[in-house]
Amino acid sequence: MKDTPIAWADSTCNFWVGCTKVSAGCKHCYMFAALKRYGKDPETVRRTSAKTFTAPLHWHAPGRIFTCSMSDFFHEDADDWRTDAWDVIRRTPQHTWIMLTKRPERIAAWLPPDWGDGWPHVWLGVSIENRREQAQRLPILQQIPATQRVLSLEPLLEPLDPLDLTGIAWVIVGGESSPDHRPMEHAWVWPIRDACQRADVAFFFKQSAAPKPEQGTALLHEDGTLWEHRAWPDDRRAPVWRPDLLIHALSYAARGWPVFPCHTPTLDGGCSCRKDCGKNLGKHPRTLHGLTDATTDEATIRRWWQQFPDANIGIVTGAVSGLVVLDEDSYKGGDVSRRELEDSYSPLPETV
Repeated sequence: MKDTPIAWADSTCNFWVGCTKVSAGCKHCYMFAALKRYGKDPETVRRTSAKTFTAPLHWHAPGRIFTCSMSDFFHEDADDWRTDAWDVIRRTPQHTWIMLTKRPERIAAWLPPDWGDGWPHVWLGVSIENRREQAQRLPILQQIPATQRVLSLEPLLEPLDPLDLTGIAWVIVGGESSPDHRPMEHAWVWPIRDACQRADVAFFFKQSAAPKPEQGTALLHEDGTLWEHRAWPDDRRAPVWRPDLLIHALSYAARGWPVFPCHTPTLDGGCSCRKDCGKNLGKHPRTLHGLTDATTDEATIRRWWQQFPDANIGIVTGAVSGLVVLDEDSYKGGDVSRRELEDSYSPLPETV
C-alpha cells in the first residue's frame, strides 16, 4: 500500500485539508503551494469528501498512514469533524496512524474518551524546527499518554539543544524541501543521531535541505562517507549483534575481496529497506553508492557492521576480486550439472 513519496509512510489520509501558519517551520510548507495550484485557498480548512474521509476503512493490508499530511489533525477549524475522524481510526487497528502536529497544546482536549494510555495503533508526534519550539512543544508531548511518541525535526533550521528523549520512540530529521529552502548542516544532525543511539530510540534521516523532497537522503560523516539512517520503532526484526558477520566480512577483505553491507529479510516477510524488493529481498546494498562503496578497509568495515549489525555480506565479483560466482540450485539439478562439468573438465578451484 505504498502510494506516497514520503519515505517513512506507506500512505496518507486527509480527513481535511488547509492550514494556517504558526511558526518558522511553516514558511515554505508544500501544502500551500499544492492547494494554490488547484485554485484553492490553503488557509481555509475544509473537510474532504466522504470517499476520501472513509477510504482507510477499505484498505485491508496493514500500512503506516501519515494522518492529515495536508493539514494539522489538531487544527482548531477541524474541531467539528475530529470525532468522525477518530471513529475511522478506531475501526482500522490494522494500520499505524502517525500524527504530527504543531499544536500540541490542543492534543489532550481532543483525544477520544476511550484513549486511556493511548491506542496501540496511533503514534502521536510534534514537529520541531528550532530551539524555541523544542522548548515549547517537546515537554507537552512528553506529558500526553501515548503508546508511541514521535519527534519530527523537519525542517531543521538550526542546531538544537541537547535532546531529552524520555518517552520518545522515534525521531525523524530532515531539511527543508523547497526551491527557496533554508540550509541545514549535517553537523546539526549527528548529535541528534547520537542521542537516539544512547537512548535506544529509532532514528530516521529523511533528507537534506534541497529544492525537492527526498534529495540527499544520506548523512555526511566527518570522514567524508555517506550513511543512510532509516529505522522505524515498530520494525519487527530488530538488528541483532552477530560478531560472526563482522569476522567473516573482515576475513574476506583480508583476502583482497572488497565487501559491502546488504539489507536483511525481516520476520514479517519484508526487507529492512521497507520497500517491495521482489527477488532482491535482503540482497541489495545498504550503502548509498552500492558496489562502488565496497572496500577492504578494516575501519570502514567495522563501522558498517556497527551501524548494521545484522547486514548480509556482499562481495564484489569479477576482475576487482578475481572471484567467479557459480549459482548451484540442488533442487533444480544444479549439483548434477556441476559434477558432470567437473568430470568432463577438472574439479572446481577453491570455493567459499
